[in-house]
Amino acid sequence: MDLRRGFARVLLTAMLLAIMATGTMTPSRGSAVSLASPAGDAMEMAYLLSVLESDQSFNALYDLIHPDARAIIPRNAVVGWFFEYFAPRGASPSVITGVRIVSWEWGVTGQVYRNTAEVSYRQEFWDDGAQTVEVDVVRLVQDDQGTWRWFFGRNQEFVQDMIDAYVEPYPAGTLLSIAVEDVGGFWGGVFAQANFDYVAPDVLVYQGVIDSICGDTDGGPAAYCGSNDTIYIDEDWYVATVDEIGDFAWVTILAHEWGHHVQDQLADNGFGGSLVFRGTTGVELEADCLGGVYSQDAEVRGLLETGDLTEAVTISILAGGGDHGSGDDRLIAFMAGYLDGLYGCGLIF
Repeated sequence: MDLRRGFARVLLTAMLLAIMATGTMTPSRGSAVSLASPAGDAMEMAYLLSVLESDQSFNALYDLIHPDARAIIPRNAVVGWFFEYFAPRGASPSVITGVRIVSWEWGVTGQVYRNTAEVSYRQEFWDDGAQTVEVDVVRLVQDDQGTWRWFFGRNQEFVQDMIDAYVEPYPAGTLLSIAVEDVGGFWGGVFAQANFDYVAPDVLVYQGVIDSICGDTDGGPAAYCGSNDTIYIDEDWYVATVDEIGDFAWVTILAHEWGHHVQDQLADNGFGGSLVFRGTTGVELEADCLGGVYSQDAEVRGLLETGDLTEAVTISILAGGGDHGSGDDRLIAFMAGYLDGLYGCGLIF
């Protein structure tokens, strides 16, 4: 990561934390609307979204999407469009020019939002070296916590086209092979569309005890060795977990270990790490959080069955203890990723 982008990410982090926590960030704007108002908060969010666009922090942009949109649109569909079609245009942060509260129908679902903030703006682009200026509006709706969120897509046809273009089809095979391919495919896509290098881990299934470069691996259910980028899966624990709790409980275990590989890959790309989880226990909780990020996306893609999320919650609680944090800590971390994406894990890129 070059120093310019590293410094920009630090600034973005501070801005995002400020607006999510207190709403005190000041946008570039040409409106007399008071910032100490819901409409002012909407203007701040619209400006932040444009800064994320300018910095090409498209994963962070997705994390600020409205829950109604996140429930039906996978991450890679949104980030993929921004990466391929928006990024080459060289966008600058917007100048916010006004806001009004309107009733608005989202064309993707037909749902009407009666208190929509319609924020108008001007934004500069560099299309093939030529400067252009676009004047448009972005529509924001508050979530249950009162945070203004945005929507992706004007109609269902466009959204489906993006899903078809950027979201890999569900793999076929055994549970083990499907989970490995799907978790790996999800993170490979996230890294590719963030312009980060990514090397997939090796996955080794064993029985009993296996001697790895990180030491003897026994007692399952799985372990990650960063020295050789390998996830070790205890087959006996795999079978027992599926039989006693359920298939997605085991997928949650795999997603946690994959989360450790994601941590290593982010470090290899010069990424400073989480703003939330610190220390030995924090490393484990961050991996739980990353498992939640994957699980939310798997659900949006229709891969979870009734009861699967309960299985994930159950295994998170049962696996608590020691350096991994308590069961409650692990559940909270998992749900942070599930509900708020990478931002919930303290990762902004």
